[in-house]
Amino acid sequence: MAVIEGKQVALPLSLDDMSDRVKESVAYARHHKALKTIATAGAMAQSDGLPVLIRVCKQQRQRSSSTGVESGNPFLPYDEGLCVGDISATHVCLLNKYNVMPRHVLMVAKHEEAQAMPLTPADFHAFCFTIGALGGLGFYNSSAQAGASVNHKHLQLIASPLGDHGDFPFLNILEKYGPVEGIDCVAELPFDNLVVRLPKMATVAERAKSAYQLYLRMVARLGLICDINGALPPYNLLINRDWLWLVPRTTAEVEGIGINALGYAGAILLTDRGQLQTLKRIGVSALLRQAAK
Repeated sequence: MAVIEGKQVALPLSLDDMSDRVKESVAYARHHKALKTIATAGAMAQSDGLPVLIRVCKQQRQRSSSTGVESGNPFLPYDEGLCVGDISATHVCLLNKYNVMPRHVLMVAKHEEAQAMPLTPADFHAFCFTIGALGGLGFYNSSAQAGASVNHKHLQLIASPLGDHGDFPFLNILEKYGPVEGIDCVAELPFDNLVVRLPKMATVAERAKSAYQLYLRMVARLGLICDINGALPPYNLLINRDWLWLVPRTTAEVEGIGINALGYAGAILLTDRGQLQTLKRIGVSALLRQAAK
């Protein structure tokens, strides 16, 4: 952010300066107490033979409503203390106010649009621009049933590795599966999924166009059809520099354990130790399978 003629202005970001701008924004937000970092402790590193990252909140988290969806719209207007800068004419980059991992950013639509509406070429440009600048794992919770807590369209990315061996715990499963020839299902992932290895493209525009076209094909393969309002059924999307995968969803939680897109990368956040005991009884495989379609 900058002050120009007495007004706060979100300055444009570039691939070269975005990483530094995120660091500066984190320092600013911490100094002004705009960030509300959620303290957690590691709990599990494996379940059902799967590599996982399970963390438990050190203090009980309070939901803002019975559904876990925030009331109002925190993005119109957004908190200027969390602003990193403009990604494009359609998206602004914000720090995630309630973060668990460092360098967790949001790519927020500048104009009001429901989270359940299909992703657009502009959304994929925001994804590919931010991944190109920061690396890490991008993800999307398409509705409350898919783990979204805000209904205004926003994409997310965690630039910090989720695990000790890569961007996310399930990465080795995808890499072991090998190059996916077109869109396929990875059988070793214990839930319904469609996965594709992204082709190498030189520019953000080319990568975004390719990823968007693959997304449309995957949505069609999953049988996700827009309702009369133009909204899609619930699903999670995950994307990094090499992979894109979609998971259809039916419910936001299983036995009280909430699951968002990160669960389908192998990372789950639990609200208390009681949920940890529930998860150990159910197992991660069954939990993710039950929450998917």
